[in-house]
Amino acid sequence: VLNIARGRGIISITENIYGLGLASIIARVAEMGRRVEPSVADVAFYIASFAINEVPPPYFIMPMLRALRPLHDYAPHRYLQLLNYALNILILDHNTVEYILNELNKVLDEYGQSVERHAYHLVHAIEAYAHLLRKHSTYFNDDEVKGMVGRIAHLLNKLGRFKSSLGIIAWTIVLSSALEDEPLRELMAEKLGISVVDRANEGL
Repeated sequence: VLNIARGRGIISITENIYGLGLASIIARVAEMGRRVEPSVADVAFYIASFAINEVPPPYFIMPMLRALRPLHDYAPHRYLQLLNYALNILILDHNTVEYILNELNKVLDEYGQSVERHAYHLVHAIEAYAHLLRKHSTYFNDDEVKGMVGRIAHLLNKLGRFKSSLGIIAWTIVLSSALEDEPLRELMAEKLGISVVDRANEGL
């Protein structure tokens, strides 16, 4: 499915949904204790990341994430991408948002060293936390917000080692969230040791 879509240069909605079905079957195989090749899990999550935004009711997101979770050990970096893309959906309930935050934290706790070896994966993680703070901050208490900002600061520090233009993109994502929320801006200035406004001007 992926090779056909790549040959055409675009993946259709039908291919997305069909690919999501295949991904759920593969995840079920993993859940039964059978080994799944990491490359297969990688493709399954890749397609699911695009398909997740084609599912209309937001309350279907949690069952999808739970169904695909058995694959996360085989491709944790792609699992991060899936979680990040799920957060693009504007209307998510408290339980779904909390689940995604917990999964993000678990992946980074368990596979942080693997994720931190690739700039692209770091950006997905940073963007996911920024989405949580920007779109769903009302669901979190002060300690949870501080924890996410701390994670962002750590990930930005790791990303800075790559001297990549992706760093500019990551900073832009983070700063755009901070500029819209004064308490968040002050917290980020404290954790990151920067002037948010000055850094945003540098990025521009």
